[in-house]
Amino acid sequence: YVSDKCPAVIPHKGTTHYMRMLRNDFYNHSQKEIMYYIALDIIHYFPTMSHAILKDKVRLKIKDEKLVRFYDKVIDSLSNGIALGIKMAQLLGIIYLADFDRLAMRCFDIKKDPEKYHYWKNWYVTEKIATCRNEMDAVEVSQGIVHLNFLFDKYLNEGLKYYSRFVDNIIIRHPDKTFLRIMRDLCLMTLSRDYLCQLHSDYNIRPCYDGIHAGGYVIYPDHVIINKTNKTNLCKGVSYYLSHGYTPEETRIKLSSIIGFCAQS
Repeated sequence: YVSDKCPAVIPHKGTTHYMRMLRNDFYNHSQKEIMYYIALDIIHYFPTMSHAILKDKVRLKIKDEKLVRFYDKVIDSLSNGIALGIKMAQLLGIIYLADFDRLAMRCFDIKKDPEKYHYWKNWYVTEKIATCRNEMDAVEVSQGIVHLNFLFDKYLNEGLKYYSRFVDNIIIRHPDKTFLRIMRDLCLMTLSRDYLCQLHSDYNIRPCYDGIHAGGYVIYPDHVIINKTNKTNLCKGVSYYLSHGYTPEETRIKLSSIIGFCAQS
């Protein structure tokens, strides 16, 4: 039920695995295949989860009545959202949007609705011509409307191959900026309407060579570094322990967790 593109609750596949999954996509594909990306971050994901929606999602996959009642007690322990810190929080956070992940990877089933399909195809062709900015876009536009229609159908048939989610952070990569803009608008609409999720306003489409911030790392097409927050925390920790008389070895032991995290990059 939970896609392997959303590894947060899969055993031994946490933050580091998520980083490596994004990194390997860069290493195994050309830059043209993964040119642009969007990062969607849900505001206060756990405290704002709808109890009614979450209970419906739980009942889709759990049929044991006793276990369902236990889940209901956990969900209803707060008036709004889910309590942070409990072991079930991350599992419920993944289940809440699990069917959304599948829907997004199918490009929101646009082809199944003729009216929706023709609307977005016309929008794609018009926007592709209007936003032609570089040589790559000019080559595609110069081949005519039939070719642009073919591209749109091709992307729908492929689905979102480079979709990933880590609990409340969604990252989508795609070679076509215009098509990615359509997927972004559909994501925003579906999340706010069907899941009552509010997203941060910083969801602009960016080139992947600028680096993708995910899981405490910054992932570039040819290397990975830790982000500024973790780098600052590590430097502050080293400075604090050394200034308080700890030996380098004692400092290393005290900061072993964050050192191990940083070493993965």
